[in-house]
Amino acid sequence: MFYLSMIITIVSVLFYQILQKGISNNVNPAVSLIISYTIAILVSIILYFIIPSGEGFINSIKKANLASYLLGVAVVGIEIGFLLIYRNGWKLGLAAPFSSSITNILLISIGLLVYKEHLTGMNMLGLFFCIVGIILISYKQ
Repeated sequence: MFYLSMIITIVSVLFYQILQKGISNNVNPAVSLIISYTIAILVSIILYFIIPSGEGFINSIKKANLASYLLGVAVVGIEIGFLLIYRNGWKLGLAAPFSSSITNILLISIGLLVYKEHLTGMNMLGLFFCIVGIILISYKQ
């Protein structure tokens, strides 16, 4: 399950970016999100019956914390953000790597400051390459 979960994530992000880029410019972004989230709700309902939890639906809702609800807001922000990024001319091969690199740098900082995580020399080298990568992929000729 360790590798399968990563494969699911990678394949989903790959399709996510390609499909976001392919959404028609003629559709209202909110309508696109409504369609996407209707399908997401249906898939989530199916997953509820596939993934065993050992407790009922209502008990699971009662155990959910604020993060579960705020995640919904964050997901909508990601969706509308990428939709607008692509509509405003960002290239498929640039938008996701650029946003991911900036996000990674911010998450490393949050990990250090809030969660008291530590960086190894190799981690710092990776962070350096993220910054260099942002500079290189942002460079326009």
